[in-house]
Amino acid sequence: MQPFARLPSVPKSSRELINIAIGRGRKIQIGFSEKTPIMVRIRKREALRIKTIGEYVRNRLREICFGYPRLDEIHPFLS
Repeated sequence: MQPFARLPSVPKSSRELINIAIGRGRKIQIGFSEKTPIMVRIRKREALRIKTIGEYVRNRLREICFGYPRLDEIHPFLS
């Protein structure tokens, strides 16, 4: 099988990766009771957004790194 057949797409820049991650973070919504103080709501929502952004960036970079064939797996003719 061709080792370069299924390479993952790589963002053109780090800014593009961050923009996608921030867009996903903006979509996060949490339901709170009306008795929950506003500062607690904001703090929890923002913490979840940051966690979501970090997980997306980590998973995307991991997918890119492990999606490429290792050098010892490539035939000497191709390297």
